[in-house]
Amino acid sequence: MSPYDDLSHAFVFVREPITVLVLDRLTLLALELCTGHSWDTAVERFAAITARDPESSQARAKFRQLARVLERQRLIARTEVAA
Repeated sequence: MSPYDDLSHAFVFVREPITVLVLDRLTLLALELCTGHSWDTAVERFAAITARDPESSQARAKFRQLARVLERQRLIARTEVAA
């Protein structure tokens, strides 16, 4: 069963190109936060949920890493903030 031992993975079906992506629970959390919140709010909530210290730079770095993965997989896109 490894790497799916805890059965907490999500399958994402992409129409074009036809693909099935497997997201672990942290990547799925990052995706959910990215699609419903501003970047700063998403980072804060991710750190609050995943780290003992919500101000942890480690949790914030992990979120940025996961967001890059999601961007490469074309599940999220960067948006420019209007001035």
